[in-house]
Order: sequence, then structure tokens, then C-alpha cells
Amino acid sequence: MSEDRLKSLFDEQLLLNKQCNPNFKVWGKDGMSQDMLRRLLLDHAEAMICEVSEMMETVGFKWWAKKPEFTSEVIHNIKVELIDILHFLIAAMQIIGMNDNEMWELYLKKNRLNWERQRKGYRNGTYQKIDAAGREDNYYLQKVDQLSLFEK
Repeated sequence: MSEDRLKSLFDEQLLLNKQCNPNFKVWGKDGMSQDMLRRLLLDHAEAMICEVSEMMETVGFKWWAKKPEFTSEVIHNIKVELIDILHFLIAAMQIIGMNDNEMWELYLKKNRLNWERQRKGYRNGTYQKIDAAGREDNYYLQKVDQLSLFEK
């Protein structure tokens, strides 16, 4: 996906956020309280969980029920549910002040960290993601300026 398309997703979502909530606020810009931030993030997490549940229902997660055939209509509905999740995910990112550029950079850093974890034994349990200082390796992503720290 080109960065222009990613920016367009964020722009479109911001317009929808403001349409759904004319008082839509962004952490660090609009004087939002920590309680309001917490509430908005939990609301959006709950919305994503609901959309994941709808996708699971479409897929047929109930072991006690007949499973649906994966027709083009069912696959289309799964795609729509995944897009619904993306809507709430981007909105949550925007609430905490994340833009398309930061999302892209952090995605790349985390992706490379995940590669590093796999190379160093994450799957078999030999990789330790908590260091001697008690910090998870994710913590260090905020300090990494160069993506080359973790080679893909």
C-alpha cells in the first residue's frame, strides 16, 4: 500500500469520526482528560471486539453448529467485518494522536522486531522479550530511530 493511500485512509476516518461525533477529540491537542481518553479507547476496543465477534460468527466458530460454506457472499461479509475493525482501529489511533506516518513507521519497527523474535527463538521459547531491567522489547521501539536496527 502506498503511503498516499494510507494517508487517505486516515483522512477519511477522521471525517467519519467527526461526523459520528462532532466533539471528536485527539489526545494532546484538544484538552482531553485522561478519563475521557480511557473511555474512548475502551469504547473503540469494545467496538473492535464486537466486529471480531461478527466476523467469527460469519466464519462459523460455533463447534456445536453447522459451519457455513465459504461462498463468495460469506467471504465478502468476512472482508466487510475486517474493514469495520480497521475503521475502529484507525479511529483509536487518531484518538491517541497517531497519524499515518507514525503508524507506518511503528508498523515497520514492530514487524522487524517480530522477525528478530522469530530468528532468536520466540516460537520455541528461547527468546526473552523481557530484559534485565524488566522492560519488554516493545519499549525499545520508541527509542529506535533507524529501521535497520532489526534486519528483515
